[in-house]
Amino acid sequence: MDNLPGYIEKISFPEAFQNRLVGAVVPGLREEETIYVQITSDDQNLPIRQFAHFLMIFDRLVARMHPLGIRNYARTESSQLKIDYIQSGSVEAIVRDIANYLDPPRIVLVWALLKYLPKIIATLSSSISDLARAYKEFQEGKTARLNNAGLKRQLQDDQKLSRLEGSDLDLLAKIMTYLFARESPHLKQAARFVEEHVREISIERKRSE
Repeated sequence: MDNLPGYIEKISFPEAFQNRLVGAVVPGLREEETIYVQITSDDQNLPIRQFAHFLMIFDRLVARMHPLGIRNYARTESSQLKIDYIQSGSVEAIVRDIANYLDPPRIVLVWALLKYLPKIIATLSSSISDLARAYKEFQEGKTARLNNAGLKRQLQDDQKLSRLEGSDLDLLAKIMTYLFARESPHLKQAARFVEEHVREISIERKRSE
């Protein structure tokens, strides 16, 4: 599948880019290994509303990239994302279930989207409504007005993503921006949760069972 499904399908997601993205973030990934997302947050005084918006963003990002499509995903409970378990000490949510639905490039994309959610909001130097307007313009075939230069600089500072070439970072920033364009009701609260309460969002690997 070379393109992202649904409303984002006009943005190319070529296989060569997918391979470079996985190679940068999870170098040397073997066929017998799977990857998953792990979220470590504070374990006290967590704002329920912010946490709920964060989980909704996580779920909807997976749904938008799910082979079933977002509508069928919503109707199929057995295919919906689950937290495998939560460890105490800090709130450490292990989401290995994601590997059952998304391939490695899309798992890496979800990881980057969640990790950089606050930066996406801050570096665009525009309001949430600008994201929605840019999406509408994109659908109408117009040139979107969002400047992704600030986000690209943030991605370049990431130890893993900095391994990508400039053109790949440009494409990644564009994909990240537009994937969030439809999620404006949840963005501010979810971004605050990540900024104020999440200690780490990591991508882990394990041997397939």
